Amino acid sequence: MKQYKWIWILAAAAVIFCCIFFIVDAMLTDKEERAAIGGPKTLFSFDSTLTRRIEIDNEDGHFRFDWNTEALRWELTSEEQFTINAQVVATICNYFCSLQSEKTVVFDAEDTTQFGFDHPVTVKVYTTETGEDDPYVLYVGDNTPTFDAYYVMVEGSDDIYTINYSMGSIFCVAKDTLKSVYLFDAFSTQVNYYRLERGGKTIVELTRNEQNEWGMKQPVDFPVYRSEIENMINNLVRITVTDFVEENPSDLEQYGLEEPYAKLLIKGVTSDGTDAEEIWFGNPCSEETNETKMYGYFTKSKQVFKVLRNHMVFLDADAEAYIEPYCVDINIEDISAVHVDLGDIYDMNCTLHIDYANGQYAFNDIDIDAFESTELSEQFQTYYRELSTLRFTELALDAKPEGEPAATITYDLLSGGKRVLSFIPESSNNYYVMLDGAYTGKTIRLNRFTGTGGISKFYDALVRALDAIK
Repeated sequence: MKQYKWIWILAAAAVIFCCIFFIVDAMLTDKEERAAIGGPKTLFSFDSTLTRRIEIDNEDGHFRFDWNTEALRWELTSEEQFTINAQVVATICNYFCSLQSEKTVVFDAEDTTQFGFDHPVTVKVYTTETGEDDPYVLYVGDNTPTFDAYYVMVEGSDDIYTINYSMGSIFCVAKDTLKSVYLFDAFSTQVNYYRLERGGKTIVELTRNEQNEWGMKQPVDFPVYRSEIENMINNLVRITVTDFVEENPSDLEQYGLEEPYAKLLIKGVTSDGTDAEEIWFGNPCSEETNETKMYGYFTKSKQVFKVLRNHMVFLDADAEAYIEPYCVDINIEDISAVHVDLGDIYDMNCTLHIDYANGQYAFNDIDIDAFESTELSEQFQTYYRELSTLRFTELALDAKPEGEPAATITYDLLSGGKRVLSFIPESSNNYYVMLDGAYTGKTIRLNRFTGTGGISKFYDALVRALDAIK
């Protein structure tokens, strides 16, 4: 009997343990199911290329962006206009179309104000599938107390979710963040017009022709130094705004923009289709001697901004910075001789005989090649190169030179003609540059002839080399 008693006791214990197991298992399963319900959830999932419109409503206003299917770019189509940061809009689109929550905070919430939904940021995304009447809608409330997430809700549900903080920050984008930070948001090759004004006067006006070559319209139609123009434009399109200061300012004078230091008009094709931008530049942002920023103004959007002063060196450039720097443009293969007479400037009177096709050169009556001296040939070539690339110093377009030349450089052409450079004194150390008897609008300083880097240095070096080898 005692044995049967223990059997009954063990059987009862087994039943009790089984019941406990099933109860605990049911509780854990229910807990896991509830955890799964409250866990990460896909809020939106669709192909971003189907998106045609994005609307954002926040404390800064209403912003509508439409996708231009022909130009393949986002465009701001709401009432208030400014140049947009297309990358920011694209990021909003990409984040929205594959948005996943971190967890569900409240199911069927009755009071959403404590989560910031009495003043939410509203993001609406319209696609080719949803049409114009049924967009995807996201409401973004406050960030969590620990600043690691944002509370969100979706249209048609009373549940409250959290999403990643960085994503929430993208959807809660400030108006200034939606603005392009570039002075002119384009590739340098897309810029086709540049005009700089200072003191109410056009300093330089440059245009790009159908062959993609830069030319100068103002102050005169000079041959241009294309590499310098390209370098300037390359730098210009990379310059960014450091701070947006004020929209629609009532007082431009406080920024030095009532009478700007400089005005810039630039044209081309930007990322948002803009074809022109007029920008004014005013005072440094403070009177401190080490102030690094200055004020600027986009006239189209009426936006005052700040920009680094050391990026704006092109504002101080004059036209000569973009003009071909030489007194005359002539190729060695087109000439037979160069006659140099510096007259009153320096004791230099010689002739260089050039037979470029056959590689034969002479200095006065001395056959340079007969010496078979590499050093002498290099001295001759260096002297010729300095003569042919003699650089002017400044422009003086309104001058009217008078008097006799103090020096001349004459190029005999293989075609039979001549090109004559002559230099008429403007002062004791400055000369007007004349070409074939006509004033070029250029002047040249005395040190171009006699300074440490002037042509006299290379002439003397050639003469010394000849004396040494004779």
